[in-house]
Amino acid sequence: MGAAEKIERGSVVQLKPGRWVLENIVSQIFGFTRDQLQKYRQSGLMLSGVHFRKNPAGRIVYNVEAINNWQEGIM
Repeated sequence: MGAAEKIERGSVVQLKPGRWVLENIVSQIFGFTRDQLQKYRQSGLMLSGVHFRKNPAGRIVYNVEAINNWQEGIM
């Protein structure tokens, strides 16, 4: 029986996100919509390689710590 099978149905499990997360995770953490994230990337408010990048699979991922700093005015 694997670790995932040992978790009871309906249980709440807290996960700590990795450094780079997919859009759906960053949206849940910060409340950004898909359109907002796209606007921030295209306008240069979020910087490529700092706040977001493409992972090896070609998907856009976001750096949670860098976005926290950006929201606090720390660059």
